[in-house]
Amino acid sequence: MRTSYDVARLLVSLPRIVVKQRQAGRPKLVVRKPAARRHPDSWVDLEQCGASRPYVKTFEFESPYIGGYHSKIANATTRSDVKFGVDLGLDGFLAHAEALKVYELAYFGDGDFLELGTYRGLSTSIIARALHDRQRGALYTCDISPRFSLVARIALRFLPGRDRVRFHVGDAAGFLDRMIGERRRFGFVFVDHWHGYDATHAVGMRLSSLLLPGGFAMFHDYNDTSARDPAHPDKVFQAVRDTVGRSSSFQFCCVTASSAVFQFQPAAALPTERTTSYHELSVR
Repeated sequence: MRTSYDVARLLVSLPRIVVKQRQAGRPKLVVRKPAARRHPDSWVDLEQCGASRPYVKTFEFESPYIGGYHSKIANATTRSDVKFGVDLGLDGFLAHAEALKVYELAYFGDGDFLELGTYRGLSTSIIARALHDRQRGALYTCDISPRFSLVARIALRFLPGRDRVRFHVGDAAGFLDRMIGERRRFGFVFVDHWHGYDATHAVGMRLSSLLLPGGFAMFHDYNDTSARDPAHPDKVFQAVRDTVGRSSSFQFCCVTASSAVFQFQPAAALPTERTTSYHELSVR
């Protein structure tokens, strides 16, 4: 049985952004969201794609890391077979900085989340862990491959947050149209499926119908050298530029490693203080 001293130590160890609140006779974890900030200095133009971009905080939490798992990501080893890949025990292609960003946006994001490109479950497990740690929300993850979806299900079966994951198999555009038809909105959308122009463009065109006001979209492989190679099929940068980048409802937040983050701020939800848009940055 825990003593009052043990309880005091536990409370001190929690991030200051987290408090316990009793509701209906049971303790409920309440995550107090810190102020968000943007990092225009992390911007990349097309000719800069592939440039190094470290992890930067979107939310101004006081400690270096949100909690124990966030710290674990930062201090994880690098995969021996993928020179940049964080090793968290699951197969996938995320740099440490990107894994830190995925966890941060999932921990502080509103409502439920959506992921395109389950693959073998690495990013899925990070989002699931954030949902577990904050004790609310669900993740809807979709992959076109039944085999990869099954691999991810098996990989996550004993991991924290597995009960919060809803696995789907199918084409991304069709899946998104179904979510829109069901009037679902999400606080965070992680896009890491097929990186071709058309597939990414189809997602960008639908995001305003999928995100909650203030919600975030994160595009993997946006800041990648493939964008500069006309012969390479991966064109995430161009597809985002031509969709999210042409919408005044999206604000550029940051580039972290290969990924770019944008926030959905429709006109009715825009703050009185003027913010910088993707297009304004791109034409400077």
